[in-house]
Amino acid sequence: MKILLFGKSLGEEDVSLLLGMRDFLFRKNCGVYVYEPYNRHLLERHSLDLGLPIFSDRNVPEDSDVLIGLGGDGTILEAATVLKATGIPMMGINLGRLGFLSPVPKPLVEQALTSLTEGHFTIEKRGVLMAEVEGIEDGAKMALNEVTLLKRDSSSMIELRCLLDGQYFNTYRSDGLIVSTPTGSTGYSLSCGGPIVHPSAPVLVITPIAPHNLTQRPFVVSDGAVIELQCTSRTGDYLVSFDSRSYPLPDSHSIRIRKAAYSASFVHLKSMNYLQTLRNKLLWGLDARN
Repeated sequence: MKILLFGKSLGEEDVSLLLGMRDFLFRKNCGVYVYEPYNRHLLERHSLDLGLPIFSDRNVPEDSDVLIGLGGDGTILEAATVLKATGIPMMGINLGRLGFLSPVPKPLVEQALTSLTEGHFTIEKRGVLMAEVEGIEDGAKMALNEVTLLKRDSSSMIELRCLLDGQYFNTYRSDGLIVSTPTGSTGYSLSCGGPIVHPSAPVLVITPIAPHNLTQRPFVVSDGAVIELQCTSRTGDYLVSFDSRSYPLPDSHSIRIRKAAYSASFVHLKSMNYLQTLRNKLLWGLDARN
């Protein structure tokens, strides 16, 4: 089995965990590669040389079996931009906080790696968004969680004209607008009042951010829809973000958002499932009065 190790940073308290993972995978006769910027961080921050071959954004071994992300949801979102359309499945080890996309907690890492190397898992596909917009390179315009339009450098709200499949739908006067995948429904959209959507649902969610008109609520559309957004602002520009990557744009640039032709793949361990993760992360079923 060929495994890619991916991360953004590592705390001192997790160095032994990473070394233990490396040694475990070696014992299972796995070929292990490490992401070049992560390897550089380990060398500079911890003087730690894993002794592994490296891979980069431009040189991803496409015959790899799985990418293991060490961190939080942001780590997995960045990994998705590196993997793009390779189809390599991801498994997240949660070294962050909430971790919907990194469901494996530190105490269960060895159990998860055992299940992975023994083949006790399935592959789950998740929809990805792709945007058409001038002035931004192609590789930056994908999003696993959401595409968001935001006001910029002003307390004044912006006006966003929304078309669905070429037909006028609504004009939002708000601080911004989120177009979310089911995967992203537990992220920014949820904090703005959007619904939680099961990852298998073939839908997208349009969620306004602090709308001026309080009747403008989150709206669920088919994931086959093409969503076009045209912005008007007092500053003459606005901010667009693809997950955590943000870019300023002039009002003259509209954005067309649709589901990408490819999906992101996730390792689905038989010992874990989405509903269990949802219950645990949101503390459902627990009575705070006890």
